[in-house]
Amino acid sequence: MAWTWADITVGLGLEPDEAGGTAGPITGPSDGGADPVMRWRTRLLPGGAALRYRASTADTVLYWHHGSPARVMSDGHRPLAVLGGADEGWNSRQCTVPAGVRHTVVSDGDDPVLWSEASVPGRPDWAFDDEVVGPSRPADGTRSEPGTPRPPTVEAFDLTEHIEGGYFRQLWESGQTLRTSRGERTLANTILYLLDRRSPVGRLHLNLSDITHFAHGSGVVDYLLVAPDGSVHQQQLGVDVTRGQVPAFTVRGGWWKASRLAEGQEEALISEIAAPGFVFEDQRLARVSEVPELFPDHVDRVLPYAFG
Repeated sequence: MAWTWADITVGLGLEPDEAGGTAGPITGPSDGGADPVMRWRTRLLPGGAALRYRASTADTVLYWHHGSPARVMSDGHRPLAVLGGADEGWNSRQCTVPAGVRHTVVSDGDDPVLWSEASVPGRPDWAFDDEVVGPSRPADGTRSEPGTPRPPTVEAFDLTEHIEGGYFRQLWESGQTLRTSRGERTLANTILYLLDRRSPVGRLHLNLSDITHFAHGSGVVDYLLVAPDGSVHQQQLGVDVTRGQVPAFTVRGGWWKASRLAEGQEEALISEIAAPGFVFEDQRLARVSEVPELFPDHVDRVLPYAFG
């Protein structure tokens, strides 16, 4: 790739953070509310470095984007997950640290690691300490050999076909609930989602919950978004900020959304977190026959993008 880690730092507005490394601004779909159900930020940690041990009053969901593997460890250096590692299990791309669990993140390689993390609920209190974390790899710098060949991504992550197109698997759901105008919902839930050459399009649909998307690795996804006022927007999810890509972004509830595997890509694996938690009753899929009525000024633009 043409971009550098300096590009990432500048492009995402990362600043030194008290936990270690650098971090972007805290944002989220309910940023202006007194009690947001979810907020998130992006972090960058140099190779071989570690965050201070910390604990949050909220559940914390970590989403690996790019770079070295990120070793997530709890008290006593017990491993919780290795994000971005050779193991292609689901917890190699995202993991959840329950509220109250003291943990750290270690960049397990020479390159920095880029990830995002979401807090549910969205205004947690954090406690830090300065316990020294041991080396992330042996002192001689050796690393484990790559794993044996893996089956296709759908098999590796135990994904199933999604009604929108692509493949998915729900990985986590908050144990807390809230009342909405639509009934009781969990605070948030999170999935892995895959587009590939066999199923490259996420059909045009509308969610009532806010959905935040997180890129994993080099896969790139193009999004077409239609706001409630009828304006059309485009976004590209990926880690190359020099090309206008973003590693994470939120689609507000009430917006129409379609996604497509970017040109030249074989597949793209991402994560999504819905807040309040997703249920299929809160989603509407657009029918082809509805497009002229729903989007009279953008038929030619919306129709092939969503259903091509």
